[in-house]
Amino acid sequence: MIFIPEDIQINSLLKQGAVFYFQEISIHYDIPHFFIILIKILKSVIIIYIVNCTSSDINKIKKLYSKKPTTIVSLIKNNNRCDYVGLTKSYSIINCNEFIGKTREELIQKRKDNILKLKKDFPSWKLKQIIKGVNESDLWPPEIKKYVV
Repeated sequence: MIFIPEDIQINSLLKQGAVFYFQEISIHYDIPHFFIILIKILKSVIIIYIVNCTSSDINKIKKLYSKKPTTIVSLIKNNNRCDYVGLTKSYSIINCNEFIGKTREELIQKRKDNILKLKKDFPSWKLKQIIKGVNESDLWPPEIKKYVV
């Protein structure tokens, strides 16, 4: 097997719709989650903005954002339908009101530490729903949201 350095692996995948799977301390969960890359802002430091896919606290999150239901994107996995091939739960959501910013270097380090797994890209038809949800959310700063297209 040919070894590809972690920085090349990450840099080649930094695009909208790429999916990484890792544990994130800032969301206080002990288990890894799927994170979907939405944008990267090209300045002196590249910040990658990602949204989290969760299968816990779904009812609480839906109730909290009930006035803007399009900011919650459902993911279903059952015998008839699978919105994303990597799903492990039968029902998950993406809360487009919450996001995490990561630098490229942070993602590379997670990969070097073997805690970031590379996953199949998110389907474009679902990605469009997420982008719509982000654009309808009041919680993303306008200076960042303008890059989500």
